[in-house]
Amino acid sequence: MAIGTGCRLPLFPALDLADTTTVEKDRVEFVRCSGMHTTAVRDIVKYVTTYDGCLLWNPFSCIEFLIPAFTKGVPQHLEAMCIMHGEIAIYAALFMTLYVGAYSGGFVPPYSKHENMRWDSLTGYYLGIACGIVNIYTSILYRLASASMARESDALVFIYYTRHFTALNIVVFCTGTVAGLWFGLGSADTSMRRGDHCLDGSMSFRTWWYEWVLDDFPLGHGVFYAKGEPVKNPWAKKAEELGISRPSDSQDFSQATFSMFTEFMHGHFELSGNECLSTYSGFFS
Repeated sequence: MAIGTGCRLPLFPALDLADTTTVEKDRVEFVRCSGMHTTAVRDIVKYVTTYDGCLLWNPFSCIEFLIPAFTKGVPQHLEAMCIMHGEIAIYAALFMTLYVGAYSGGFVPPYSKHENMRWDSLTGYYLGIACGIVNIYTSILYRLASASMARESDALVFIYYTRHFTALNIVVFCTGTVAGLWFGLGSADTSMRRGDHCLDGSMSFRTWWYEWVLDDFPLGHGVFYAKGEPVKNPWAKKAEELGISRPSDSQDFSQATFSMFTEFMHGHFELSGNECLSTYSGFFS
């Protein structure tokens, strides 16, 4: 005799387990209808059908993540929400490959007191990576939690209480993407275009330029240079030798004085070609 044959479930007292068609039909009805009369579900329906859930009166209600459950069906919408979180995690992981690749590859923009692109770069990388990790864990937790929903009423309540969580996940993804691309890869693009990659990484192509124009040199500490004495760089000494006067605008890279500076840098560091003339003044500069 098969297990369960002739038994009756308390849940379906009028059904015989041998009648599988009827059991399946009532099982589906149980999953769809059980719990729909509870206070939690009634409150959700009331929220959706009143001004409290109206986007015009309450733009932060996030009701747009709940309405499709009443039109497409609760299981279908829950699966769509899981897919959406999964897509966010996939794209977050793709963007993370850019940040992690650049960071683990050893790229860090040079630092100077007059232009701190290193801070922008690391801020973008860390934010991009952190937000991407949050998106991935959010997708995993959402999928695991949704798998424990036994009835459609449970799924409806779950969607209702996590709707702001979904909106927050989208905000985190956008924040990480913008921060990573704008600050992280943006500073990398600027550093490359300005010719910093032609040097050894200890300073930027324009470090000596800013020190000279702003008359703001590092000070000695009593080892190789007298304590408190300005340590002039080779370009400052060359400009003093040639009688070149400081320009009034340190950000004007189209002037003849800056062309003289780039020529000096090429000759001093024996750079070949003209790709490191640092004449670019782009959007991220």
